Amino acid sequence: MPGDLSRLLNALGLIAIDTVLALAFIDQLWFRDLPCPLCILQRAAFFAAGCGLALNLVFGPRPSQYGVTILSAAAGAVNEMRTGTSVYGDRQQWVLGSIPGEGCAVAVAATVVSVFDDRIVLDAGAKALTKDRADWLTGYGAIAGYPELVIERLSDYHGVVTGPPGARWPDLGGVVAVIPNHVCPVVDLVDRVVVVDADGVVDEWPVDARGRSG
Repeated sequence: MPGDLSRLLNALGLIAIDTVLALAFIDQLWFRDLPCPLCILQRAAFFAAGCGLALNLVFGPRPSQYGVTILSAAAGAVNEMRTGTSVYGDRQQWVLGSIPGEGCAVAVAATVVSVFDDRIVLDAGAKALTKDRADWLTGYGAIAGYPELVIERLSDYHGVVTGPPGARWPDLGGVVAVIPNHVCPVVDLVDRVVVVDADGVVDEWPVDARGRSG
């Protein structure tokens, strides 16, 4: 490729990248639209790709510098980050074998509010557990200590739990720990989470990112 044409294309590419980054920062600083973790990763990839183009303009085109741009663009093509799942774990990752059951760090505390012969009702419904359920999962969460029970259906504020004959059931008024199918939207439903350390110390953490998942 002729040198002048190469410099022109690199300059145009760098201008395009600078424009995208400038618009992103204007949106953040002027309109108070905070970036998600994925957006931050993509900004870093844009910046690195621009560095490759800038090096071409300063030192002349080189394969290694084009390599920087190509690898950075590939990194920016990532379209999903499961920051909640990778940190906390959830039932989906447990069933897939990515983590052991004890690796799930978040559970929803639910109280048994009704007891029948073949089912119980919890005070945790779609507003606490969400209706996020993969096709290969049964139920809307796993009740720790009661592996045979299935959270079969949810209303907004209650969950109906069924089980096979002979299953062990929690008592009326008992509190159970429900491991959510997908932890990310569950955390986004609450303002604060209760944290229990290994030594039993209890604390509360605010969910600062609530409502910023859009």
